[in-house]
Amino acid sequence: MNLLEVRQQFIEQSGRYDLVTDLYSYVDNGADYYIGAAARELDVEIFQVLNAMAVRYEVISPSSTFVSLPRCRTIENVWVIDSNGRSQLNYLSLPELRNLGTSSEGMPKYYAPVNARQVPDMSELSESDQDYIRGLVTTFESSYRGVAISPANETKMAVEVHGNFYSALLKNDDDENYWTSAYPDILIKGAMRELERSYRNRQGAEDLSAAISEQLSKLDMDIAMDQASKTDQMRG
Repeated sequence: MNLLEVRQQFIEQSGRYDLVTDLYSYVDNGADYYIGAAARELDVEIFQVLNAMAVRYEVISPSSTFVSLPRCRTIENVWVIDSNGRSQLNYLSLPELRNLGTSSEGMPKYYAPVNARQVPDMSELSESDQDYIRGLVTTFESSYRGVAISPANETKMAVEVHGNFYSALLKNDDDENYWTSAYPDILIKGAMRELERSYRNRQGAEDLSAAISEQLSKLDMDIAMDQASKTDQMRG
C-alpha cells in the first residue's frame, strides 16, 4: 500500500472524515500527522521485539571527513568500500578522533558519531566569523546526525552504515516505506492509537498498544523460528 491507500483505510476505520478534504480525493487535512507519528513510534517499538538493524549507503567524494545520516537513530558499525574491497572502521569518541589531529589522506580507519546541529546555525554568523571558526576547527555543518571519519579518503568511495533508522518519510500520496509495504495494518492501528492519545483516551490507546504488541511479538516468533532452523542445519 502507499500513503494514499493507508490514509483511506485510516479515515474509514477511525470515522474522522474531517481529516481529509473529501471522500473522493482523500487529500490530507490532518490524517498524515497521525500516520507519520505512528510510523515513528513503530520504528522504536519494533526494536524491542525484532532485529531492526538496517543498512544505509552513502557515496563520498575525495577528502571527505563527514557523512550525513538523515533519520539515523543509532549506529552499530561503519564500513568503507572501494574497488580494492571493504574495511570496517574502528570506533572513537569525537574528542578522541579530534585528538588524532590532521593527517594525510588515505583509507579511513576511524569513525565517531557526531550530532552536527549547531545553535545558532553557522549561517547566522558573519562570513568573517565563519571563516575564522573554520580555520580553527573542523566543523560538521549539517542538520542531521552523522559520522566523522579519519583520515580523509583519497578517492571516491562508498560508506556502509549499519544501525537503526527511522522509516522513510511519507510526503506524497504514492510514497511507501517499510510499514506501508510490509505491515500496513499495523501502521493503521498505530495511527488509530495516536488519534486515541490525542483524545486523552488512555484505555483506547492501551487496547491498541496491546493489539500492536501481539502482532509484533508474532513477527518476532517467526524470526526466532527461522534462526533456529538455520542453527539446526549448521549442526546437522
